[in-house]
Amino acid sequence: MLSKNERIQIIKFGIVGFGNTLTDILIYAFLVSCGLSFVLSNLAAFIIANVQSYVVNASFTFSDNGKPAQMSLGNYAKYLVGHSASLLVGTLIIAALISWLGPITAKLVATLVGFVLNYLVSTNLIFARKNTVGSKGPLSHEKSSPPSHPPNKHGSNYDR
Repeated sequence: MLSKNERIQIIKFGIVGFGNTLTDILIYAFLVSCGLSFVLSNLAAFIIANVQSYVVNASFTFSDNGKPAQMSLGNYAKYLVGHSASLLVGTLIIAALISWLGPITAKLVATLVGFVLNYLVSTNLIFARKNTVGSKGPLSHEKSSPPSHPPNKHGSNYDR
């Protein structure tokens, strides 16, 4: 069972993803209608929506007590590499389904698969919080174990 914070994070990711998906689909549809190939249209739409996704997810979805997750060119490069798997998978799905479903419906199917892949990458690789004492990973269901020794005379479990 997911914790309340995990459920909220998934909902936030979905809200941001919806906005990014609109950006992605609108740019893709526009470029396809202008005669650009579906591969180049998908690539351009992906890059634009990916930059938007990174900034909004860092600022909103994965913020910690209102403080945005760390944003840097290096961290974005990791984000881009991590999400490029969904671009590849999405493009393959579109290529497989385009003659049967058409370019827009094929893109919608690819987007659903990409949502799951992107959430897993974002949560576990890009915006994973550093483990601290008593903390597990963002989706861990493990309980923190109690300290191995009783509190000291100051009430702390850590020696001074």
